[in-house]
Amino acid sequence: MAIIQGMQVYLETHPNIGGTRDPVYVGVEGAGLSGREFPLRYERNGLDIASGEIYKFEFGIGGPGADFPPAWDALGEGLNGLAAYPIDAYIGSEQVKVYFRKEPINPRGDGDNPLVLVNYYVVLTVEEGDYIWFKARHDSREEESPMYLANEYGNKSYLFPG
Repeated sequence: MAIIQGMQVYLETHPNIGGTRDPVYVGVEGAGLSGREFPLRYERNGLDIASGEIYKFEFGIGGPGADFPPAWDALGEGLNGLAAYPIDAYIGSEQVKVYFRKEPINPRGDGDNPLVLVNYYVVLTVEEGDYIWFKARHDSREEESPMYLANEYGNKSYLFPG
């Protein structure tokens, strides 16, 4: 077993059309029914994600990036923390899957706000001190792939391991 001890999330929105007021989550999906979603916000009341901005979130213990602020209630035994519901990074020989998901309608009821990410990644820190990266493209030779989360494009998108 390799329990996930920490997670860092990096989001960079499109400079003109990237923002949303809808709730956004990062999900870690294992085999069968295992896995969990984590809300991407700094406080209980949510977060409006603006165009042309960079957002960083940390859950559990630190990873390779030192300047990631903690997500809401994501440290120690917090409700949004990794210690509350441990997740194994591997299911047999398979790695977990990581995705972003956006709610189609924000809590204020003013319709769908697309989220466009131009750069994004997730780093999982496992017990052995190893890091597992999930990113926007298959390998370094490929161009980055923008991610569109909206009713027209789909509200859930998986990241590539690597």
